[in-house]
Amino acid sequence: MRGFRILALLVFFVGQGAFFDARAQYLTHEAFKLTDLVPAPPEDNSPAGLADMETMLRVQDGRTPEQVERAKRVDTQSAFSFARPVLGDWFRSKDFPRTAAVFDAINREAGRIIDASKKQWSRPRPYERSKEITIVVGHPGNASYPSGHTAIAAVWAAVFSAAFPEDAAAFQKQVHEVMWCRVIGGVHFPSDTTAGEILGDAIGQEVVAGPEIKKAIEALQEETAPYRLKKAG
Repeated sequence: MRGFRILALLVFFVGQGAFFDARAQYLTHEAFKLTDLVPAPPEDNSPAGLADMETMLRVQDGRTPEQVERAKRVDTQSAFSFARPVLGDWFRSKDFPRTAAVFDAINREAGRIIDASKKQWSRPRPYERSKEITIVVGHPGNASYPSGHTAIAAVWAAVFSAAFPEDAAAFQKQVHEVMWCRVIGGVHFPSDTTAGEILGDAIGQEVVAGPEIKKAIEALQEETAPYRLKKAG
C-alpha cells in the first residue's frame, strides 16, 4: 500500500511537470518558476488578438518561395544549424561530440519548462483559429503559446554568447530570424514568439549562471578552436 502511494505521488508530480530529474545538469526544479514570467496571451477578440490574426494573414499573402525555404530550415533546426550562419558551415554535430552532448542535455531540461508553459496556456495554433491560415512547415503537435522554437533558440543564443561573446549580437539576430520564420510558416502568432523569447531568455540566463556551465563552455570552446582559428586565419 505504501509503495502504491509513492507511485501515485510520482505520477502526480510528473503530470504537473514538476518531477525533478536527478540527471539534470543545468536547470534545477526551481527553474520551473520561470514560466511565471510569461504574460497571458491576448484574447482572440481583443485588439492585440485581432492584430495577431491580421499579421498572419498579411504575411501569408506576401509569402515568397525564399521565405518558405527559410521557414522550413528553422522548422527542423538544431543548436548546430542555428549557429552555423554565425560560426560557419563547418559546425556539424558529428564532428563535435562533447558539444552535442551538452546541447542534448540543455534541450531536454529546457524542453520540460517550455512544455509546462505551453500546457499552462493551451492556446490554439493560428490555423486552428482560422481556416484561412495555411502552413508551409511541419504540423506541430502541441499548443501555440509560447513558441517553443523561439524559446529554445533564445536558450542556445545565451549559451553560444557566453562561449563567444564577440558574436553575441549575431546570435541574437538568429533568434529574431526564428521568431519571424515561425510566423511565416503559419504556425505561430507574433505574440507567441515574443512570449517564447521572454521565456527562452530567462531559461538561458539560468543556464549560464549555473555551476555546470563552465565545463560546457570549455568543451564548446576547445572543440571548435581549430576551426575558428582556421576561419580567422
